[in-house]
Amino acid sequence: MRECPKILLIDVGKEVATTLRTQGHNVSSGSFGAIYEIEKAGGLVPIEFDGQLPQHTEQDIVVVDLNGWNMGGRYEPKIAEGLRQIWMSCELGEVDSRPLAALSVRDDFDRILDDGGIFVIFANIRRNISYMHAISRRGRLDGESILSSDWGFLSALEIVKTDRNHGKEIKIVEGEEAAPFRGYMQGGEFFCTLSLERIQIAGCEIAENDWLPIATNRYGDCVAAIVKPSEKQGRHGWIFILPQVLDKEAVISDLLSNYLPKICPRLFPNLLESRWVHDPKYEVSSILKVQAEINAVKVAAEKEVARLSSELEQLRVEHADWYALLSGTGDDLVQAVIRTLRRFGFTEVVDVDAEAPQRSQLREDIRIHDTSPILVVDVKGIMGHPEDAEAQQADKHTLMRMRDLKRTDLKALTIINSQRCIPPHERDLAAYRRDLIDNARQMGSGLMTTWDLCLIWRNMDACGWTSEEVKPIFYQNGRISVLPAHYKPLGSVDRVWRIAIRVVLTGAVSIGDTVAITSGKGEYREISVHSIRVDEEDKQRAEPNSNCSIGIEDSATIKKIKKGHLVYHVVRAASRGG
Repeated sequence: MRECPKILLIDVGKEVATTLRTQGHNVSSGSFGAIYEIEKAGGLVPIEFDGQLPQHTEQDIVVVDLNGWNMGGRYEPKIAEGLRQIWMSCELGEVDSRPLAALSVRDDFDRILDDGGIFVIFANIRRNISYMHAISRRGRLDGESILSSDWGFLSALEIVKTDRNHGKEIKIVEGEEAAPFRGYMQGGEFFCTLSLERIQIAGCEIAENDWLPIATNRYGDCVAAIVKPSEKQGRHGWIFILPQVLDKEAVISDLLSNYLPKICPRLFPNLLESRWVHDPKYEVSSILKVQAEINAVKVAAEKEVARLSSELEQLRVEHADWYALLSGTGDDLVQAVIRTLRRFGFTEVVDVDAEAPQRSQLREDIRIHDTSPILVVDVKGIMGHPEDAEAQQADKHTLMRMRDLKRTDLKALTIINSQRCIPPHERDLAAYRRDLIDNARQMGSGLMTTWDLCLIWRNMDACGWTSEEVKPIFYQNGRISVLPAHYKPLGSVDRVWRIAIRVVLTGAVSIGDTVAITSGKGEYREISVHSIRVDEEDKQRAEPNSNCSIGIEDSATIKKIKKGHLVYHVVRAASRGG
């Protein structure tokens, strides 16, 4: 009895074979051959195939990558007058003998499959090629035609139809047969869909109940399938047709180590022999006790994960406005902004659509009446950067409202979700052109993005900003910064140590103060000042321009601080009053 199965990798990278050998597998590498370039012409040229399939008749498992072929350079045809050769058309400008190599091993591979062997195929669209097996006599060919394809290495595959279809959205079919393949498909792509031809070809039968789709594209078309053994057809082996997965090395390794030994233990006697001794019927009682404890922990963990997952989904529902601010548009975005403004502490937020649902002319989306001036707010979600009309529409609506309300203390505010289909950290955070920002500053208008609202939301949660500290932000002119008024510039980080930072001070700081640190992208961390050193001496206070080090006890916080980060003195109302 062999200790492990013989495995042949065809057109799979040699580095995969090397890795599998280090894992103890008995692996050989082969190829159906390369594709060669040739000058385009209308006639036929003789070809030679260079496929190498070592000991292919004695393999137990064959893995074929139909997308793994290489270009072999320029082909120079050699005509042997009076001898039979294989000829093919060169009108496509290439010579491809791979289907011939596949056809040449079909009988041997059929025998392996019938005997219980396993074939794993990484699929590509079928490539059919017509050849001639002929003798050249004085420029004329005498012989017969041969039709083959790169799928021709197994008779059963002749009725597997491939339709050209490319995509990356792969869905695993529900069911225990497909479940083990779930982890394989992530990041993969398919180049064809799979189905069975309705016509039956002698020796190529696959019954419907032997054809098991395990993955589909978004439209339900099969992109991965299993062909199960069939006693009726005398086929005792398995065929696995998979898409082009991202990490073939990991997939093949997992199949050989975990999945295939379970469905075909006969090919893995070494694994079978080593596993039966741990069967519960023969295991030591103390080990069974520990295994039971492990299973109990797993069950408890699964229940806790399920509970937390449910809680997570509920939180996402409750925070739907956050996700709308990130990527929303239209009325969904407007309503999310309205609720977010109320979250920030604004109490007199007017939904203009709700106020006048049948309005005949375009108006602003929102008004904020909490204080003077009244904010006239336009909200938009767009794919790119705002055009002039989009950035200045709030100004026009403000002038119209001045006439309607007969008062002049109104201020325009534009909030745009620009480049909404890409993550905020990949967006142009300025969002608006310089001339639009300058114009807004001159007009006394404000320009914001919905990401600014997200930053304010996050800083309220992280730093405890109050509504009274947040609301003044919205009344700035030009491109509005999320820097609140109670943050006063203190300097910048010059150096970071394991438990302290050195700050180039532009203001004074004392023990007991709170400072805020930011990379300059709108997210802040507040830190209490517990210790100060100036010129290597402990101090209660550091003056401007002094060589000041501030101790930080939280190691998680200090890991996120970098040289050049800005430092602010947090001066809240209570501090100012004291």
